[in-house]
Amino acid sequence: MKMNKSLLALTVAFTTFSQANAADTTVIKALDTNIEITPYARVVAGLEQVNNSFDAGVTGNRTQAEFNQWGISYFGMNAKVALTGGWSAVANLESGFGTNTGELSIPDTLFDRASNAGLQHDSYGQLTIGTHLVINQDIADIDPMTLQLYGINTLVNGANEGTAENSVLYRSPEWNGFSVGLMREFGAISGYSDRSSGTGISLAYHSDDLTVRAIHQSRKDEFGRYSGGKYYGMGSFSQWIYVKTYTLGAAYDFGDLTAYAGYEYVEAPESGFTIQGVTDDEASMAWLGVNYQLTEKTELLAAWYSNEMDYSQKESDLVTLGVNYYWTPAVTVYATVGYVSNNEAPAELTNTVGNNSHALNYLEQACSAIDDCNGSSQTGAYFGITINL
Repeated sequence: MKMNKSLLALTVAFTTFSQANAADTTVIKALDTNIEITPYARVVAGLEQVNNSFDAGVTGNRTQAEFNQWGISYFGMNAKVALTGGWSAVANLESGFGTNTGELSIPDTLFDRASNAGLQHDSYGQLTIGTHLVINQDIADIDPMTLQLYGINTLVNGANEGTAENSVLYRSPEWNGFSVGLMREFGAISGYSDRSSGTGISLAYHSDDLTVRAIHQSRKDEFGRYSGGKYYGMGSFSQWIYVKTYTLGAAYDFGDLTAYAGYEYVEAPESGFTIQGVTDDEASMAWLGVNYQLTEKTELLAAWYSNEMDYSQKESDLVTLGVNYYWTPAVTVYATVGYVSNNEAPAELTNTVGNNSHALNYLEQACSAIDDCNGSSQTGAYFGITINL
């Protein structure tokens, strides 16, 4: 209830400010500052159906109201205050939510995606402190599916998603096409600065036609370990959070067609440290894809992702096809289909490495038979609408 009241108060404040600002520009002058406030929001909603869905010991088809498959719904604001000497103070606030229930992405947590403030200069870049999206989110510009649910995070179990609390982020300006992002996530644990900590660097080159990006990110758990995820360290389901990633990819624009290619290596040296046995601690994923501008408003998307696990020799492939129809600058109608296939993990290793049962949603498990989910596949599709406010 407390969070609902806070959200309501924030909404009223945004509305009041917007109305007052539109009616009387002296609202800004009264603050004796040169301030710009930009509120924004995106709402995504649709339907999804998948087969071989496993839940509570039952497998079968599932149909649901789609939320965050094409992209997350969010609302937020950016603020910028002009200072002297070309400097500006900046602040960013952003919350994610699901349209299926209307709940915040993280219950009782407002501004889970961004809550930070800092300084910016056109010549020196921007430095902010607080909560940010992890720097691996920069992978979006070399992902043919642009971080859709069926895409670059499926086979590496969300290693490119998440937020970094207690973090500092620096973004450089672009120098002759080159730019850099640097992140440090602090654990905020007395006497154990290494715990719950992380680092990241993102290097990019942009020209009129070419984008090249290299990213390295590392995140440790509350004990200072690279332990992977919750189940089996780097198992087939649950998010891989406490890992090290190394990514290199590129996109080239040929006009109506943009081609993508990339490679990502994920490792968690202490994966499965609570399990009596050896488990997977490395994964390698490669991808290829294209975006094709069929008409002025219609874009076609296609991608192939392939992942291999080092110890268990698990192999998984994902094929996706999509279409985006940009009805207006604010409204996009979309549809995406995906198919994920898995080989079987050796039966003698499944007690420690788990089944190879990657689902289209990495938080779930594909299972075509209740008594054996190892080597299963899954097909799914979603369609809907996104509105930018």
